[in-house]
Amino acid sequence: MTSLASSGAPSSDESKSAEESAAIPFRDYIPYILQAMSDQNVSVRKLALKTGIRRNRLSNLLRPTADPSTRESMTLVEFQTILHVLQIGFIQAVLGVETLRDLDLLHDGRFSTMMQMISEVFASLPLSLVHALNEVEGMDGTEIRREWAGPLRDGVVDRVVREVIAIIERRARMEQSFRLD
Repeated sequence: MTSLASSGAPSSDESKSAEESAAIPFRDYIPYILQAMSDQNVSVRKLALKTGIRRNRLSNLLRPTADPSTRESMTLVEFQTILHVLQIGFIQAVLGVETLRDLDLLHDGRFSTMMQMISEVFASLPLSLVHALNEVEGMDGTEIRREWAGPLRDGVVDRVVREVIAIIERRARMEQSFRLD
């Protein structure tokens, strides 16, 4: 029975699902999509033509509201189609909205390439690890440790920062040598 059709107090199943959904933090992807549309100068009409989603439906889906829970629900296929047309990877969108949460930082040009790089790493890393570890004889799966995540993350951050600093220093040396000439 749907919640609209039921009368009286919610059953234990209904109240349990309400408690569970309250525990899951809600992340609103619509501001992310709207910002990408603005950045790319894509109107709702143009997005509708490119996605094949009716303009009225798209307008309802993308309507910025104070309470996102009152907005129509978007299907996964619609979401993926919109991202594809806007040339945003699914993992990139999820990483951006779920981890950064600050739209200004998310759309800061200094970090857009970084987000693309991270999404490509995350998309290909599991399969690369599976192939590499498949070659290791005697591995039974107990060798991988969850606590490695922190040191791996810290190592990647350290390496990226060192590479960025090296690039900035090279640019400064080149600029200085051009000024001397």
